[in-house]
Amino acid sequence: VGSASVDAIKLLDEQHFVTCGEDGHVSLWNVMKKKPVSTITRAHGSDSSNNDPRWISAITTLHNTNLIASGSCDGHLKLWKCGEKFRSLVEIASFPISSYMAKLQTNSTTDPATFWSSGFVNSICFHPNGRALLVGIGQEHRLGRWWRTKEARNGILVIPLLPKKEPERHKLE
Repeated sequence: VGSASVDAIKLLDEQHFVTCGEDGHVSLWNVMKKKPVSTITRAHGSDSSNNDPRWISAITTLHNTNLIASGSCDGHLKLWKCGEKFRSLVEIASFPISSYMAKLQTNSTTDPATFWSSGFVNSICFHPNGRALLVGIGQEHRLGRWWRTKEARNGILVIPLLPKKEPERHKLE
């Protein structure tokens, strides 16, 4: 992983887990290995002002699946899946949080001249049935007050995911 800290860890199944940290990495681990099986460096890109990687401030997994979600301050929530036999990580989707915030803004009674930005993703979790992501967003990073996005709103955002297809039921005649 390098010299940076690991700031969050989440279990995938009994054999695998994922980590993230301030150097922008998302890593997949096997409990039988001393090093990550796969690492995505700069998983949420780089800060345009200084080219430093964006700190991955939140990560979650859907337990006993290969699905991972990560968040930072780049305005996107990313979904990853583990490759074949849990040997790699592949980005499968990126949700622009600002578009969800814009929908909330148009439905609210606040002044339309004010713009809400996405701020920092400080917490993420899957709904137990896997059909939605719950995202905690804040003006400041959850581990310190180094940065502040005044335009952001502190709150919880619910992002619906595609529903699972119901199995077809055949009528008995």
